[in-house]
Amino acid sequence: MSIPASFFVSIQAIIGQNFVPAFGFSALAGIFTHTVTADRQNGPYSSLQEMVDAGFTELAAPEVYYWGQAVFSQSGTFQHVDKVIIGRRDAGDLTWTDTLDAVNDADSSSFYYFTIESRVDADIAQACAWAETKTAQAGPPKLFRAQSPDIALTEFLAQQALARVRSFGTFHGVSTGSSDGYVDGAWWSAVGGYNLDAPGGTGNHNFIPLKAVVADDVTGAFATAVYDANSGLFGSIGAPGGNVNFTSGGTNFAGTQGKNVVATDWAIVRLQEALLNLLIQKKEVPMTNGGFNLAAGTCLDVLQRGVSYGHFNDSEGFEPTATTPPLNEVDLEAGIIPVTCTAYYQNSAQKIEVTLYLNNNLAA
Repeated sequence: MSIPASFFVSIQAIIGQNFVPAFGFSALAGIFTHTVTADRQNGPYSSLQEMVDAGFTELAAPEVYYWGQAVFSQSGTFQHVDKVIIGRRDAGDLTWTDTLDAVNDADSSSFYYFTIESRVDADIAQACAWAETKTAQAGPPKLFRAQSPDIALTEFLAQQALARVRSFGTFHGVSTGSSDGYVDGAWWSAVGGYNLDAPGGTGNHNFIPLKAVVADDVTGAFATAVYDANSGLFGSIGAPGGNVNFTSGGTNFAGTQGKNVVATDWAIVRLQEALLNLLIQKKEVPMTNGGFNLAAGTCLDVLQRGVSYGHFNDSEGFEPTATTPPLNEVDLEAGIIPVTCTAYYQNSAQKIEVTLYLNNNLAA
């Protein structure tokens, strides 16, 4: 099974610009109604204390504070995210779509993962629909983790039916009033603690022993119902040495493992950045075999880094590839070089297959 994607990588090089900054994947936004500031985004903050110093105290913005407690309490084997952004829902926003658009418009590159304060089905549905449009091809990507106390799993089943790729469901019985209300923030924080650009930079989204939140005591039948809805929970499982608490059900609503969704975003973003930097450095890539090989080699370097970081496989028969297909006269005249990239996910027979189009005529 592959996850195909095709898009143009285009650039107009800015005079004096030497490189394209790398997108930061270890950034989480929590979006709340609050009155601490009128800004749509506040931060970034790298600790709960920084949030408090900025005015997000337990008294002034209790739910934001509790969310921050859950986020920054993750440590040990799973580190927390590098930074958080506090997004603000305005009283005049008619929908959560309006809120998310406004927060994103303030700085679309400031966060990757996000959660919302609401646990209402209709609000979750809007956030899922919004996130589905925020692909790596369309701009800075976004991943949403929804949380609901609904034992009927109504909205999670609805989102599963829609096969949402960019949203994840989390059942939790507590929704507000303490750090325990924010398993969504804690889970995303632990996942975002992976350094995607370093060896060992990825891993399962399951089996994470979260801190500052309380595991739900659920039956095996209910846990199975959650998994069957392509959703997850933070649960307690009996073990010889006592109960073990960890996350389970690490897929999106479409049933794809979370680590593969993240690896896909990482690859597409880093491939774009690499080709953009190539255009900045070269101004124009020759429409020759040497130029084609240069573009393909640039992409292959990215995929091979992905292997060393743990995103992709390099076993015999599963090695990453980057090739330039035979060009037609239209592409040659237009100065467009297609590069088709393929990489198999680590420990999986699934792969990413993506074609990027390097457009020389948009370099300057």
